[in-house]
Amino acid sequence: MPDTLHVWETVLQAMEGTPVVLRKLADLIPAEAFERRPHPDLFSPGEILHHLAEMEGILLKRYRLMAGSENPYLPDHDPQERLDENAYVGKTVEEGVDRFAAARAASLEFLRSLPPGDRTRSGEHSLYGPMTLEMQAQKSAAHDLTHIADILART
Repeated sequence: MPDTLHVWETVLQAMEGTPVVLRKLADLIPAEAFERRPHPDLFSPGEILHHLAEMEGILLKRYRLMAGSENPYLPDHDPQERLDENAYVGKTVEEGVDRFAAARAASLEFLRSLPPGDRTRSGEHSLYGPMTLEMQAQKSAAHDLTHIADILART
């Protein structure tokens, strides 16, 4: 069985690295490449940055709710609605990276402040069912990697 403290620290380190990777991509990839949607039903790379920033705020609310409540309901967030609204069109790459970095820093500060026992507190996710706070952090790190790969594939 894996050492849960080691897994937790590894997840937090991965989460900590995402803003660094996104900033590096923003520096290396021409700005106009961030604006193109590969398909009308898919986010552009720039919109992905803003989606990540928005999601991080939602995730911090979930972390706090799970830490402070008994088995709270965790509604799903539908990014398709935001795509359909063109919610992120016209926002800059720098704004997206900065918003994400600030939101992620707040999440990490909160997660690192938790006593070890709180990592196993759970909630009921509308799509995934029972989920511990630790599992939600792991899903967040995986979500980051998915969207880094999307940015690379779309630029």
